[in-house]
Amino acid sequence: MRRKIILNGEWARWPRPSQAVWPVLNAFSIGRNWAFPTQDTIGCLCNICEPKVAEGIHGLLVANVIQLKRLIWPSGNQGWQYKPVTPTHNPKITGQDFRVFSSVVFGGNWRQLTPTAKALYITLLGLGKWDVNQSNIAADVEDYYSMSIEYGERAFDTVHDNTKTICHYAGIATRSFQSAFDSLDCACLAKEVCTNAGYAINVYIRPPYKFKKSFLEKQIAVGNKRKGQKRRKMRRADNSTTAYSPDLTPNRTQSKQETANNKQETQRLKPEIT
Repeated sequence: MRRKIILNGEWARWPRPSQAVWPVLNAFSIGRNWAFPTQDTIGCLCNICEPKVAEGIHGLLVANVIQLKRLIWPSGNQGWQYKPVTPTHNPKITGQDFRVFSSVVFGGNWRQLTPTAKALYITLLGLGKWDVNQSNIAADVEDYYSMSIEYGERAFDTVHDNTKTICHYAGIATRSFQSAFDSLDCACLAKEVCTNAGYAINVYIRPPYKFKKSFLEKQIAVGNKRKGQKRRKMRRADNSTTAYSPDLTPNRTQSKQETANNKQETQRLKPEIT
């Protein structure tokens, strides 16, 4: 992903579902041309429902960052294939690009984040830089690039920007920063550190910890149970709000006896009405 997407404000304008879906599609497409995860799988990995997944994919198509084509299996089932438009430049050489590694998604860390934390994490990756002061390499080396660690091999990048600037690029309110950062901290994707230049944020390129498979399966099961309960409530509400009709066949002609009974009932209630 190009850093200029962060710096020119394009990332902040993406819908929240698109921000949640993009790293998942990118994780599935690493090492292959096209990826074909189902919307249910995408929703489980980023903790959103299927309608929101569809909304997020539509937002990515509008932003022109993915390609989409229909897939038909030999069994006759249909699906969709996705291909993120990812850059091919080397982040170490150009410094223009960054990426979200699949371990963030498949390790369950991405699923734990709130929507604002997801927007914040990608922003921190785009603003982060390698900090020689926090490495074990001697600081008196003249060539900065010769001592920088390969992007995929170093554990984290450091962000020295102030909170207001970070929130501006992330598209979140300043008052939401602390709760979003706490979500990142709990998911082992960022932490606050004290450097020679003051306080900074270490954003992890590869998470130091991953969540256990049994824990993630339990989370997904609880989420599916809640979805089922919500569907049943909506179904009961639809059944209870059916239109009331006193006569199941209102277009049929009334018999003479029914007409006479109606007239008698009208005469009986007439004194009470007047």
